[in-house]
Amino acid sequence: GHAVRSAIRIMRARSDAREPLAAQEKIRIEILLKENL
Repeated sequence: GHAVRSAIRIMRARSDAREPLAAQEKIRIEILLKENL
């Protein structure tokens, strides 16, 4: 769905920027996806 595409886009943007918060962001997205499933 839309939420999944948005999450993937965010993860790609974060990994491209190599931000220190990328790991936290990924965990947050995983939780978000679990709640939406």
